[in-house]
Amino acid sequence: MAIFTVKCDLNKRGLSTLFKHKILTIFEKERKNWDYASLSHYLIDYKFDVSPAVLQQYQNDQEVKLILEEMLEVTCFFTVDNNKSKRYHGKNQYIKCTIPACVLSYFKKLFISTLVYDAKNMDIPQEETVAFEFDTDKKIVLLSNLQLYKPLNNLFFEYARNAVYMTE
Repeated sequence: MAIFTVKCDLNKRGLSTLFKHKILTIFEKERKNWDYASLSHYLIDYKFDVSPAVLQQYQNDQEVKLILEEMLEVTCFFTVDNNKSKRYHGKNQYIKCTIPACVLSYFKKLFISTLVYDAKNMDIPQEETVAFEFDTDKKIVLLSNLQLYKPLNNLFFEYARNAVYMTE
């Protein structure tokens, strides 16, 4: 059974790559245990799901809980692929994961703080992260960890959240 995890600190990973190009690069350190002789075993479509631990973590946050439950109602797939250029071979691979637009629309609701701070070219006080666990045997990708920054009683955050919801 081959499982690999991709952790994404949204402030450092590249929001434009994620939201504009709908891809997430899988770096070499995240695929250190890959068997490159069987690369096709990793380069597949993975059905998206949310870990029960993440659902439990946000059980008392009705807003986040609702978004996570909505994500579960939609069947979608993450596609892991590589650049087919001859210069990329062996461990020197450019591996990307294409994330469906429907999942990214939910991410915009979840990661409002990162989007707002990034738009204002400011450093966010607390990192927002997401981790995905890819299971190559079951062909499933789990949203396995989620850390959000939701400041309390912050009018700017409330305004940004309402703006994101109104643009749907």
